[in-house]
Amino acid sequence: MSRRVLQVRDKNRRVVVQDRDLEIARLVLTHRAVVRENVQLAFGLSLHRANKRLRALFDAGWLRREADPLSGKVVYTLGGAALPPLADSTGESLTALKKRADRPGYLNHALGLCSASLRLQKALEGKSCVTLEKMLVERDAVDEFLFQLGTATEERCLIRPDALLALQVRVRRFHLVLEYDTGSVASKPFQEKAESFKVWQDSGAMEQVHGKGELLILVLTGSERRINNLQKVVQAAGMQDRYLFASRQEFLQAPLDQLLDTPLWLRGSQRQVSLASLLSLERIDS
Repeated sequence: MSRRVLQVRDKNRRVVVQDRDLEIARLVLTHRAVVRENVQLAFGLSLHRANKRLRALFDAGWLRREADPLSGKVVYTLGGAALPPLADSTGESLTALKKRADRPGYLNHALGLCSASLRLQKALEGKSCVTLEKMLVERDAVDEFLFQLGTATEERCLIRPDALLALQVRVRRFHLVLEYDTGSVASKPFQEKAESFKVWQDSGAMEQVHGKGELLILVLTGSERRINNLQKVVQAAGMQDRYLFASRQEFLQAPLDQLLDTPLWLRGSQRQVSLASLLSLERIDS
């Protein structure tokens, strides 16, 4: 793969910032790092229009960019010029926004999670029977809560979903947690997180924040061997009925209009099932 040569920012270029540009900046703020394909998917832009807007925002100082050493793609992070308009629109302080806009330490994880969560969001929004109430990513999805330990002691617990989507399907409500596993987390921390999800659900803390709903934890990972190992981990945590596993590659390459209908997900030793069947979308849309 040839090394990509990035264009130099043209600080003197006259740029008219458009209304949608603030939405693009919000997208980058949420995910901390995006590639052009993410912007195309999120806003339905053509290749030409996406490249044109990203170049304009780069020249205006709203975006920074770098080459991803793994894929060679151009990665966009938030530039300083976007912070004052974002502060005006969100009510957050500039100091808080600067911290939120920091480049992610694990770029591979951030980019993979961005692509996966946007694909899931768009697939769900394409179903007439689904109301997607909210999608929270990383820092916005974090929940700190107290739960009763034994008869008297309260313990503090911090839950960190990679992404959380709350949705209504006719009379049923679901909380879908999306975990993007790059294989860097050892078995013990993965089990501890699964145990935290169990406490979050059983203690009622999840319901207090997000309302009633069935919890499903969708894990995208790299290999069948990794899936087998993680299945044993969640079984030890007593969460095997809540966890489903799928291949990152298959999920990211499946056609978007078939993403919910493709049987990608494995729960326990059951055959692979589709999200449409798990959420009863097939029966409702038929």
